[in-house]
Amino acid sequence: MSQVASVVFGLAALLALASLLLPLSRRLNLPYTVVLALAGLGLGTALVTGVTPPGLAGGFLTTLRGLGLSSDAFLYLFLPPLLFHAGLTIDSRRLMDDIGPVIVLAVVAVLVCTLAVGFGLAAVSGHGLAVCLLIGAIVSTTDSSAIVAIFRTMGAPRRLTIIVEGESLFNDAAAIASFVLLLGIVTASAEPRPGSAVLSFTGGLLGGVAFGWLAGRLTAALIAGIRSVPVAEVTLTVALAYLTFYFAEDHLGVSGITAVVVAAMVMGGEGRTRISPGGWGNLQQTWAQLDFWATSLVFTLAAMLAPSAFAEGMRAEYLWLSLAVFVLAFLARGFVLYGLMPALTLVGIAEPISRGYKAVIWWGGMRGAVTMALALSVSENPAVPEEVKPFVFAVSTGFTLMTLFIMAPTLRPLMKLMSLDRLTRSDVLVRDRVMALARERVRGRLGDILRDIDLNRYAARFDPPNAAGEGDGPRGVGSSPPLSELERVGLLTLANREAELYLDYFARGIVGRRTSDVLRAHAGRMKDAAKVGGFPAYCRAATRYCDFPRAFRLALFVHRWTGWSGLLKAAIAERFEVLLVLDRALRDLRSYNAVSVTALVGKTISERLRGEIQARQEQVAGALAALDLQYPIFAESLRIRYVERIGLLLEEAEYRAQFEQSVISGEVFEDLSERLHQRLEALERRPALDLGLSLSAMLRSVPLFAEADPRTLERIARACRPELAVPGRRIIERGTRGDRMYFIAAGAVRVEAPERTIRLTSGQVFGELALLNDTPRSADVIAEGYVNLLVLHRRDLAGLMRSSPDLRRHIEAIARDRLRENEEARAAR
Repeated sequence: MSQVASVVFGLAALLALASLLLPLSRRLNLPYTVVLALAGLGLGTALVTGVTPPGLAGGFLTTLRGLGLSSDAFLYLFLPPLLFHAGLTIDSRRLMDDIGPVIVLAVVAVLVCTLAVGFGLAAVSGHGLAVCLLIGAIVSTTDSSAIVAIFRTMGAPRRLTIIVEGESLFNDAAAIASFVLLLGIVTASAEPRPGSAVLSFTGGLLGGVAFGWLAGRLTAALIAGIRSVPVAEVTLTVALAYLTFYFAEDHLGVSGITAVVVAAMVMGGEGRTRISPGGWGNLQQTWAQLDFWATSLVFTLAAMLAPSAFAEGMRAEYLWLSLAVFVLAFLARGFVLYGLMPALTLVGIAEPISRGYKAVIWWGGMRGAVTMALALSVSENPAVPEEVKPFVFAVSTGFTLMTLFIMAPTLRPLMKLMSLDRLTRSDVLVRDRVMALARERVRGRLGDILRDIDLNRYAARFDPPNAAGEGDGPRGVGSSPPLSELERVGLLTLANREAELYLDYFARGIVGRRTSDVLRAHAGRMKDAAKVGGFPAYCRAATRYCDFPRAFRLALFVHRWTGWSGLLKAAIAERFEVLLVLDRALRDLRSYNAVSVTALVGKTISERLRGEIQARQEQVAGALAALDLQYPIFAESLRIRYVERIGLLLEEAEYRAQFEQSVISGEVFEDLSERLHQRLEALERRPALDLGLSLSAMLRSVPLFAEADPRTLERIARACRPELAVPGRRIIERGTRGDRMYFIAAGAVRVEAPERTIRLTSGQVFGELALLNDTPRSADVIAEGYVNLLVLHRRDLAGLMRSSPDLRRHIEAIARDRLRENEEARAAR
């Protein structure tokens, strides 16, 4: 058998074995990774003892002896898919909520463990401090595979899972950075320099974050350009994982682990709207498969190495030293959780972590593939002294197996002891309500079916007990939960549904990618607000989008100071499109609330939620009306584009139905689909938006300038600057010093003075009194909608009035009339 065929046979046989071990682990109620490690130990023992059974089994063992996978194979072949799948599936928003504890566990805990194990082991082993610190770095990285599998089977709280997964994602990078530094000291290839070590450590992590973010964004852009080719989209993500790790580690000198994790998180956040509609599920399934293969192979192959390590350099003291490392690492982790973490909470960096969470995180620090790969790399390094190699590999391997065989089987009882296998009050409430609703509906449908088949006499057989009180939730949760709990459940249900609506609109092609991303992020903020602050916080977050976001204000600033309107056009067009989609989503959400949410939380709560939805609809309608009034042609074009999108989607559904009914052939269907795709691509381009800020057109709209001669008009054009005021903007504030006046080219403003409130519209002037009389502003001026203004500064006004007597007379006449009107209004009060 050739070497290639031998490797293929060995890996395929290991995967087949792993597939059989998965149902076995469930039957034994053990974590899958523990069963894999046991199988690997068994295979490794057979290889060490030289047992060669006859037939296929003997050929399999012979093949395994020749595999000879190196540490680089573990790191470059298996680690990227493990990291990428974890980063792809983790909830980034929830991770950021607990980023403080995650960073402490991922970075600080690694350093504390390295120091504790290093100094403690040096005191009892007789080996040098550098070698013992190297072991400390090797064993400081955790592996979440086993613990997360237990969490999922027991229904552990989501926050606990996020913290453990987040720690495992990022502590590999910190551990490897420490490992590289200490390995250089052990091999005498580097001198210990704490300052440069800290800089290298920090630079590697931050560089990995930056490179991973850039790689993820570039890949997302590439995927967006090849939509409708799902196999290519998935392949690009596979290439992203491996190439990011390779270039980060081998060419940029930054953390490849951090880069892969960040790239995966970018894809997890943006991928849903970058790949083809419906393709996200395929991508997740592909990565789940790759993760299963990598996990199965890496744990089995790593455990296979343990018997040979102990056989080659076996000393009784290695077992005791492995136990010493176990105790030292355990105590170091406890110091971080119970000593440093409370300080983090006191300064407000992190939310408190409960006693039960801390106990599970403390005991759940299991090690796995990365620890084994680092230990193996030491044993393969020719620069490492020969007497050090077996010591490092045996102690690290023994410690890893102890964490798997001691911690993993006992974690489940610990979680039960801490009552962390129970649902939260809100989850129990949702479960009981859903069960009751489902059973009621099933009972009705079952009755109809049994009547049709003349088995109605058996209908009473289906009479399950009530949901309430069946579960494992906290006491006191029954048929009448507190209204605040019901309200929170209703809010979270609405926020989740709203996010799903935007994904559904995108998947169906009704809205574009950018619009879907913006609105999904907005729904996520509402969900977070509901969790933290309940109904008031949800309402504040819900209405915040109709305010002008930071990007919009930046576009206004750029236009105001540079005159460039490109960013502003894009911001207004995006706002218009987002508001249109939001208006539709709120209509759908109102129907969903009336049916599904009412059934879940009751009419009292759903009525309150309906009022909030209605308030949002009114706010959106007002924002749309302001845009319609100022940009009617653009508004009409957007609505026509929206209708055309829906029409094309209905047309596509009709063609697909004809194809599935064999009315048209596959060739005809492909041709029709291609034509539809071209028309949909044309609709991706937004119609042109004219902001109405052309200087010549604005000057013509002001009657004051109508009689000006061409030379004067040219001077006015050079002096005036166009500006857009958005609804609600306070253009002038009463009591401030005035340095400019305004001409309204389009729109309307409200002037609020102590003596009266007036409305000024197109062609009128305001702000002139403060300039002519050199007095503070006498009124507030607020934009009622989008207002196109011509702005004239004090210095330019003085020059124009000197060069144009007619313009001077007109402006002074306006000022006199306004002063007289103000006096009359003041006298009439």
